[in-house]
Amino acid sequence: MSEALFDNLKKVGVDEATAYEVSNAMNPERYATRQDLVEAMAAMRESAAFHREESQKNIAAHREQTQKNIAAHREETQKTVSA
Repeated sequence: MSEALFDNLKKVGVDEATAYEVSNAMNPERYATRQDLVEAMAAMRESAAFHREESQKNIAAHREQTQKNIAAHREETQKTVSA
C-alpha cells in the first residue's frame, strides 16, 4: 500500500522526500494495534508480578539472615558478658 501511495504522490507532483514521509506515515504496519497494546500491557503486568514475587522472596531471605545474625551476636555477647 505505501509503495502505491508513494507512486501516486509522486505522480501528482509531490517531491520524493515528502512522498516518502507521507507514505511511511500512512503505513498501517508502522502502528501498534489495540491487540498489540493489550498484549504489551499483559506482558508488563506479568513481569511486574514476577519481580514483585522475587523481591518478596529476597526480603524474606534477608530478614531470616538478619535474625540469625542477631541471634548469633546475642549469644556471643552473652558469652563475653558471662566470662
